[in-house]
Amino acid sequence: MRRIIIACLIIVLLGLVAFSVRTWRSLELLESARQTGVPSTSHVRPFMTLEIVGRMYSVSPAQIVAGMNLPAETPPATLLSTLMGSEPSIAFLKRLQTVLAAIAPAVERPPVETGWFGQLAASLLDAIIGFGTAGIAMAQFLAALGLPLPSGLSATVTGALAAQGRIDMVSAILATLPTSFAGDVIGFWLGRGVGISLLDRYGKYVGLSENRRALALGLFERWGGLTILLSRTYVSSMSSVVNVLAGAGNYPAVRFLAIAALGRTLWACAYLGIGYAVGNDSEAASDFLFNLTRLLMTVLAAVVCFAALKPAARQSSI
Repeated sequence: MRRIIIACLIIVLLGLVAFSVRTWRSLELLESARQTGVPSTSHVRPFMTLEIVGRMYSVSPAQIVAGMNLPAETPPATLLSTLMGSEPSIAFLKRLQTVLAAIAPAVERPPVETGWFGQLAASLLDAIIGFGTAGIAMAQFLAALGLPLPSGLSATVTGALAAQGRIDMVSAILATLPTSFAGDVIGFWLGRGVGISLLDRYGKYVGLSENRRALALGLFERWGGLTILLSRTYVSSMSSVVNVLAGAGNYPAVRFLAIAALGRTLWACAYLGIGYAVGNDSEAASDFLFNLTRLLMTVLAAVVCFAALKPAARQSSI
C-alpha cells in the first residue's frame, strides 16, 4: 500500500508541476491580452493555425501574416508553433495578441464596468466599497469570526475591482489577509477561554451547532493539523468553527498560528487572484480558471497522498 501511495504521489507531483506552468502561462496571456485592450485575445494557443485564429477574430490569415512580418507565402493551415521558430512561445503569442488587437476592430472591447462581475460588484459590495478598504477589512474580519458573510465571494469581487482599477491591489491584500487572520486568532483564543463545557451548553446560540461541531471534530480526527489548513482553503465555511474548537481543545497555539497564517495566505491569494484574473470578462479568463481549477485539485490530491503515507508507513512497520 505504501508503494502504491508513493507512486500516486509522484504522479500527482508531476501533474502539479505541469499545471503550475500551464496556469502561469495562461495568466501571462490573460494579462497581456488585457494590456492590448482586447481580453478575448487570451485564447490564442500554439496548437492553432493561422486559419483558425483568423476565424476566431474575423480577420484574414493574410492580415495576420502581414502584421506578424511573416513570409507572404505562409499557408493559412500553418501551426503557430511552427511559425515561432527560435522565438519563445509566450513572446510570439503576445506579439500575435497585439497584432490581433490592432487589425480586428470588430472585436468588442468591453467597457470597464460591464459584465457579470461588474454587476455583482455593484450589488454585493456597494456598501462596503463606500467605506473603502476599511469596509472590506471589517467584512473579512467579521466573516472570519463566524458571521454569515460571503468572505470568499467578497474577496473574489475585490480582486476583480482591483483589476478594474477601482481599488488598489496592495490595499485590497492588506484589507483581506491580515484582518481574516486576526479573526482566526481571536476565535482561537475565545475557544481557549470558554472551554469545551461552555461550548456544549451555549455553542448553538452563536452558530456552533452540534452538526457543524461534529463535522469539524471529524475533520480533526481524520486530518489532524491539516484540518486547520483545509478549513482556510477547501472548506473555508468551517474555519470559524475550527478556530474555536482548536482553542477549546488546547491545540498548540504556535502550531495553530503557523498553519492558519499559511492557510489564509493561500486563501487570499487564490480568491483575490481569481477575481483579478477574471476582472470584468469571465469568458476571457476561462483558460486561466480551467488550469487553476486543475492545479488546485492536484494540490488537494498531493495533500491527501501525504496524509495517507503516515498510516501506510505505520501498517508496513507492523
